[in-house]
Amino acid sequence: MSILKIKSLVLSLMSATKLTFGPKLALFLIGFLMLPTMAVASDTKVWVLLMQNPAAAQTIVSSNPTEKEGLIKAGWRLSGTGLVSTEGGAGRGLLHRLLRTNPDVERQLAMSPEELATHTAAGFVSEGAMGYVQLQAAPDLLPVHGFSKGGRFIWVMDHHDQYWADQNGWKRAGQMFWLRPVAEK
Repeated sequence: MSILKIKSLVLSLMSATKLTFGPKLALFLIGFLMLPTMAVASDTKVWVLLMQNPAAAQTIVSSNPTEKEGLIKAGWRLSGTGLVSTEGGAGRGLLHRLLRTNPDVERQLAMSPEELATHTAAGFVSEGAMGYVQLQAAPDLLPVHGFSKGGRFIWVMDHHDQYWADQNGWKRAGQMFWLRPVAEK
């Protein structure tokens, strides 16, 4: 809930009950209502999508449901789903999605400021930060496996996609990062 919505809520409450609060009490109420939203980190659902083109496979990590659906309609394969966090911390890295279009379209991911600087120096442009991912394995986390081929990289989650990459000359570059699972409803 934004500070403006909370302020509006407090003012509406004051008006509806015909109460008049001094500025200190009004600020206290705004802060009291805002506290729960400030103390909880939120998670964002992301999808790992793969274009299975043996000559020029690509991966996109997306948090946009419309983009995900459009890519699937265009022939991309959903390799997995997980959660990134808005909160950093020990063992976490801020996942950046990068793009380079000269001479061909290439996609890259970076999980540290150093990786981001290296890719930017190589001509990649950041499409934005997705959220924080885990950089170390832990129970119940979902691995995102990295593969490389001829200087290009892809990331996949699904074991069928890993098999496809192995069969099409992609070399395992290791598990690059981990996502938290999406809770089933």
